[in-house]
Amino acid sequence: MSGRARPLVAVGAWALCVASLAGLFVVAFVGQAGVDWEGVGWAVAWCGFPIGGAVIVARRPQNHVGLAMVGAGVALAIGDTTSAFIPRDYLTATHHSAAAQVALNVNNWVYAPAYLLIILVPLLFPQGRLTRRWRPVVWLLAGDLLLLLIAIATRPKLHLPRNGRSVANPFHAAIGDRLQGAVPALTFALVIAGVTAVVWSAWRLWRSSGIERLQRKWVALTISSASGVFIAAAVADPATTTGSALSLLALAIGISGTGAAITTAVLRHHLYDIDRLVSRTVSYAVLTALLVGVYVGLVTLATQALNVTTSFGVAAATLAAAGMFNPLRLRIQRTVDRRFNRSRYDAARVLDAFAMHMRSSVALETVREELAATVQTTVQPAHVSLWIA
Repeated sequence: MSGRARPLVAVGAWALCVASLAGLFVVAFVGQAGVDWEGVGWAVAWCGFPIGGAVIVARRPQNHVGLAMVGAGVALAIGDTTSAFIPRDYLTATHHSAAAQVALNVNNWVYAPAYLLIILVPLLFPQGRLTRRWRPVVWLLAGDLLLLLIAIATRPKLHLPRNGRSVANPFHAAIGDRLQGAVPALTFALVIAGVTAVVWSAWRLWRSSGIERLQRKWVALTISSASGVFIAAAVADPATTTGSALSLLALAIGISGTGAAITTAVLRHHLYDIDRLVSRTVSYAVLTALLVGVYVGLVTLATQALNVTTSFGVAAATLAAAGMFNPLRLRIQRTVDRRFNRSRYDAARVLDAFAMHMRSSVALETVREELAATVQTTVQPAHVSLWIA
């Protein structure tokens, strides 16, 4: 892609996301049907992919991860926009405009290419190119997708996006009837490909090293954190509207955050902060769980077993948890650093050993050698020079 075309791709992806969101609001308000907040939430969530992909295209044009992210975001934005343009009374209305019929047909098949492009993202990440063993598989999946699109676009019935009810397809063709029997197999092949891509990406994380491992860690941490928040929100109160809203919000943040993490990893922005980020996340998660457990346990012990008044028991438990915070944090941090942030832990040990050794060393040559060795071990520069005046 030429340098002149890169900004156009970036601006186009951004404009499409804005247009998708604006279309959802405008159609809802003009039709006086109320805003479909679930649709808006999904549109906001997937905006992270085309925007992040556009940044990658502009900054790393040779990396095809950006193109896959932009393509997936564009397809999903089209799906959300067409969903908003389908009238709510489509099932009962006697006449439908050509725009509504086209929107419904496109809405039924546009998510399939988006899914295939999302599958390509972990296969291309982080170098931006497919390995030799994956190229024939991707070509087979492209053929599978083409047959699936033809089958969906020309089948006898289409599904409304809001309630799943079936209506007649004005674009029905005979080839759609012949391909209907193959739709389950075609769909199953795409599902298996998606699962395989995720498993392969996890295996690559396990086997990778150096910069590639740091890049994959960024994405793995984001997905793991978002999954944890989503599960917590879903388990908290899944039956209420608030619980569903929290789950949708967590899912939206996780999806957009994944797009941002992929962009950060590909551009290698603050790449070496991942070990510290993982260490801090695990440390404070464990610390929070321990303090909450101590607090609940002390309150229960004070009010139930010792028959202490509730206010006094709560105050005592609060003071105890506050007093335990810093000692627990330091101990947990040291323990977690040994596992997740070895560079910081090893560097601290090397510096402590250097300080202890320097207390008994007076020879200038020994000090120079020890200092150079310490800098080489902790900072790992390309070159070390030391002048002592």
